[in-house]
Amino acid sequence: MSESSSESSSEDEIAKPVYVSKKQQGESTNASRKVLLSQLESKGTKEDTEDRYDVDDTDDLDPQLEYENWKQREKLRFLRDQQLIRDAEMEKERKKKDTNNNVVDSTS
Repeated sequence: MSESSSESSSEDEIAKPVYVSKKQQGESTNASRKVLLSQLESKGTKEDTEDRYDVDDTDDLDPQLEYENWKQREKLRFLRDQQLIRDAEMEKERKKKDTNNNVVDSTS
């Protein structure tokens, strides 16, 4: 039993007091006030943001409209992907032409 009490006392070391001058105390107080005020202000803005990110429970209000919106988003995604594929193919063809032109120029 004496071992467990000595182990806990070594874990719970007490901090030694440190002398702080009056000037430093005043600066420390002002700094802590500023920190506290900024924390309170950020807490207020956090609460505002939390309200904005609440769960959206408006599902199933108009299933037909939601389905139509989804179809439109899917169509836009499909068109965007197709455009990316076309752009990549055109870039590949352009590089191939440039390479062919360089080969023809170097042989002439």
